[in-house]
Amino acid sequence: MKSRPKTPKQSDQKAGALPASTPWYLPETLDKDLSRLKEEKEAKIKAKEEKKKGPPTAAVTVELVKGLRASVIHHTAEDNHELYVIRCRTDELPEWEVKRPYDAFRDLHAECVNNIPNMPKLPRRHMFKGETNAQVVAERMAGLPEVLHAALDQPGGQHLPCVLGFLAIDQAAGYFQEKNRLREKEKDFEEVVAGTTQGVEAAREISSENVVKQEAETKRIIEEAQAALAAAKEGNLRMIKIAEDLNERKKLKLKIIRGEIADMSRRTPPIMPG
Repeated sequence: MKSRPKTPKQSDQKAGALPASTPWYLPETLDKDLSRLKEEKEAKIKAKEEKKKGPPTAAVTVELVKGLRASVIHHTAEDNHELYVIRCRTDELPEWEVKRPYDAFRDLHAECVNNIPNMPKLPRRHMFKGETNAQVVAERMAGLPEVLHAALDQPGGQHLPCVLGFLAIDQAAGYFQEKNRLREKEKDFEEVVAGTTQGVEAAREISSENVVKQEAETKRIIEEAQAALAAAKEGNLRMIKIAEDLNERKKLKLKIIRGEIADMSRRTPPIMPG
């Protein structure tokens, strides 16, 4: 006969422990985790899309490319790679700089050598010396400017697309256009702020004038009320004085009458009834 499985006693369960039938997660915790994962995923997708977009670009026109000139000005090491800094400008665009590794110059040279005659040779690669080696850098700083100059030295300014892409002229144009747009926007906001400030100052002046006028009007009303009160007080005092004088006259007249009556009583014998 099979024995029944033992059921855990209530006393055997640890204090605060969940019942055996409780799932390993709580609904509130699961909802929070799912919401957090969803937000992280959306943030990653958004960052990826922003990275794909890259910097703003603009259409490359003949006017934009006119007077294009560039020169290798120095080199810099970033993440164990040697980059060569190129300063560029055109008649339409201010100066901008791009950083290109040696391999980018190799790609440019490979595309230009079939389209540009007398293209100078590219500085050679070194199999046993790194790209940050002083001798390698010196050779490339001497030879790369010649390659760039030959790529730019085209009759009528008809530059190859690979050259324009190498110098990122579309990104530079987009950057400066965006910068000008933001400056215009900033100027508009400055005008709005200036107008608002003028409005506030005007309102403040009007308010101050109104306060001064109100104070003057209040002062005038108070002065008129005080004058009226003083006049009323003076009139009351005058009326009281007149009443007092009248009362004194009545008292004097009464006194005279009483004196006459007393005199008559002394001179005339009383009349007896018959």
